[in-house]
Amino acid sequence: MFQMGTKIISWNIRGLNAYEKQVAVKDLIAAHRCLAWSIQETKMVSFSNFFVRQLWFDNDFGMEFLPYQGTAGNSGGLVTIWDNANLELLEKRMGFNSISCLFRFRSNDFKFILTNAYSPCDYNLREVFLNDLAEIRLWSSEAWCFTGDANSVRSDAERNKPGGDTRNMDFLNNFIFDHELMDLPLNGGSYTWSNKHDDPLFCSVRRNSSFKIENIWLEHTDFVKLVETWWNSLEFIGAPGREEEDLTEKIKILNMAEETSALTPVQVEERSDFLKYLNNVKVTRAMMAYQRAKSKGFRDGDKNTQYFHKIANGKRRRNYITKLEVDGVDIFNQDVIKMEIHQYYTDLFTAGSTVSLTIIGV
Repeated sequence: MFQMGTKIISWNIRGLNAYEKQVAVKDLIAAHRCLAWSIQETKMVSFSNFFVRQLWFDNDFGMEFLPYQGTAGNSGGLVTIWDNANLELLEKRMGFNSISCLFRFRSNDFKFILTNAYSPCDYNLREVFLNDLAEIRLWSSEAWCFTGDANSVRSDAERNKPGGDTRNMDFLNNFIFDHELMDLPLNGGSYTWSNKHDDPLFCSVRRNSSFKIENIWLEHTDFVKLVETWWNSLEFIGAPGREEEDLTEKIKILNMAEETSALTPVQVEERSDFLKYLNNVKVTRAMMAYQRAKSKGFRDGDKNTQYFHKIANGKRRRNYITKLEVDGVDIFNQDVIKMEIHQYYTDLFTAGSTVSLTIIGV
């Protein structure tokens, strides 16, 4: 069965070739050290091991991807990355806008399918897509974990305004029912997707908790002024880590507020400024680690901070001898190790020996 603490992350990134998106993926992977990662709409035609290594938390990973096909394609590009130390890939199936991997846990031999999929928006193509997914059950009967973007909600209750396509809802609900899948509840805000318009549409899956505010707060004449005063009262002094936490919390508060009521122009501008400043703080943090690591493998501004920390720590580890064997005895005391090494090289370079040179042909 699945191990406790297993984390599988799915994200419709809408363009992984954008540098700020790469930064966000790196930070999230480093924070959660997930078992597997499913990304949709990469907008990338190829993936190299070097590129994925910059995203993942170590060198021991596996990867499968479907390339972006431009206007001729529908998936926008998919990539699945996993922790090869814990999962063994047994088989794979490349479907219509989907990647399915049959994995085995190395620790207990439990097998499961992980599907990374992106549903087309077109009604007819959506039917082809779901019929193709149904064939996965003919391919393998193991436990099935479905991740990705279904481009649909299960009911109008998962939208902040009515008008959902009932045909697409039926497609999704019937697929879940026919294949005995469980729609897992999520924790967090009220919605998981926004079209980012001035009058935004929010969509969600069902969840078992939510964050709420009183609408009457927004009607108070001094609401924006008071919130602005509170925000501006915070000063960022000290390590970048604290700044990141404060900025992230501010952005989260605004995102939550937007789910209940449209943000004012002032709030929208504030959130934009916070996002830009947060990006600068992350660059500063990454550059500090870069300087310590003295690594030449990445350009200035790369935010794979955890990588550089590992390089710097690795340099120290390579210059440190934890154990030395002398005459069959393991020595751990650092003072004794230094003395033995010094004595060894003293004896080596002062050993009595006679070297004679003979020049032939002179």
